[in-house]
Amino acid sequence: MNTAQTHDVIVIGAGIIGISTALKLQSEGQNVLVIDREGIAQGASFGNVFSALACHGPHHKNS
Repeated sequence: MNTAQTHDVIVIGAGIIGISTALKLQSEGQNVLVIDREGIAQGASFGNVFSALACHGPHHKNS
């Protein structure tokens, strides 16, 4: 039996950005594989979310 799978896109990292990217690509019809050495939202997600939010918060000014 052949268990090989094919994917259109492989997303490395299952943090908030990786999962969001994978969901968007999947909604557009892509066959997506997400891989992460730690598991979903176990790595840098916490820091990435707050860094991203800080750039878009009400006190951020684009220079």
